[in-house]
Amino acid sequence: ALAAPYPAAERQPPSNYKNADAIERWHEKDRAEWQASRVKACSLDPRLGRIVTVGLNDVTITAERETAEAALLCGFWKNVAEHGGRVVTFNGSFDLRFLVLRSLANGMEPTISPAVVRDWFARYRVRPHFDCRGVLTNWERSATGTLTEWASFFGLSADDQRSGADVFELYQAGNFDAIANHCRADLALTGGIYKRLQPMFGCVEG
Repeated sequence: ALAAPYPAAERQPPSNYKNADAIERWHEKDRAEWQASRVKACSLDPRLGRIVTVGLNDVTITAERETAEAALLCGFWKNVAEHGGRVVTFNGSFDLRFLVLRSLANGMEPTISPAVVRDWFARYRVRPHFDCRGVLTNWERSATGTLTEWASFFGLSADDQRSGADVFELYQAGNFDAIANHCRADLALTGGIYKRLQPMFGCVEG
């Protein structure tokens, strides 16, 4: 998806740009901005991006090559089946939908009943899917607060300076260990928030 050419004809500088050198410099800057926005758009779109790493409890599975994504997804569905379809996430309505759609793209079928998969996306419920962000914000999609920010609210922190925005650059560099470490840090924060929420909201298992 990132191989799409820069649409120079569709992106023109302001009309007061008359000098050829100035126009070229504008295009160079705009091309870099367009490429950065393209990376973000592809990373958030299951039609254009793919899954590099998935975190399951305290384990991460990484697909360094595009052809390895199916094996990664098999690991995800195996883990889901072992836990009866119960999952804990932070903003999992996005993550789980991405996983489901990438599974469909790879011709895979779920290891649990379709009813459980549908229930993952039900709002105002904590079983079988406990979405910590949904609970904290009453499922308001426009509510603010990242995983790190909510973790800080509960006095939690992780020894990780990465963010999701760094993943593509790390992927280009072949630094899959750093991607996995970031994923594990997110898992730890999500688990910590979940434990703080349990006394008020119950747990995903019963």
